[in-house]
Amino acid sequence: RASVMCWRWEVSLVSASLELVCGLRLWRRGHDDYDKRFALFMWSIATMESLQGLLWVFALGTAGSAGEMAPGGRTALLHEEGSHTLRGRPLPTGVESSAPAFAHPANLVLSFALVLSAWIQIPMAIINFVPAEKAPTRKRRFQIYLVLQYLAMLCAQLATGIWTTYAGPNGHQVWPCAAALGSLTITPAVNGCVLGCFIYVLVLMWALLPLPSLEFWAFNTIGALGFGTTYFTL
Repeated sequence: RASVMCWRWEVSLVSASLELVCGLRLWRRGHDDYDKRFALFMWSIATMESLQGLLWVFALGTAGSAGEMAPGGRTALLHEEGSHTLRGRPLPTGVESSAPAFAHPANLVLSFALVLSAWIQIPMAIINFVPAEKAPTRKRRFQIYLVLQYLAMLCAQLATGIWTTYAGPNGHQVWPCAAALGSLTITPAVNGCVLGCFIYVLVLMWALLPLPSLEFWAFNTIGALGFGTTYFTL
């Protein structure tokens, strides 16, 4: 159990602000077509960061030590798995008592937008790095795949009944897509979240293949390091 949240709305505010400013700078510079593509990518990340910040403020609050209530009373004690249920299913580890934050209306709306950003907006912006004129049909197929992948993930959420975000044991946000996929066991060592993340990254790597070698490996090395670090932190 974490005594305090590792991430707060202030962190999201700073991150989103920097990304918005960088995106605006690239868009206005317009050195070449890639500047606008980078700007759109930066803004997609800023959207995700902003939604995370709004979740902290309006749904999750900032939990302190055990028994301490967050401002507005939205976040309470952390409990072990199975101590509470939602629609007859045990809540994931770390969900607050009586699930006030887990079931908060703002949580549902913001979580839906956050998952849409992570599974559609951001990967679409990444695929957009490859100019359409290089491989228009190939690019369109990846876009269709991303939509189908998103729908498959929604089916996992529907099957598990998990639609909202909660603060995990390390104090980070655990999104409903990660919680839903993580509850699906593939093998003792691999769950649906691990497999889903692996496929997510591989598909984006494949989509970027038409880029020059240096750009391809630069994008994917940075992405893999950031993605892997985030996943293991959760």
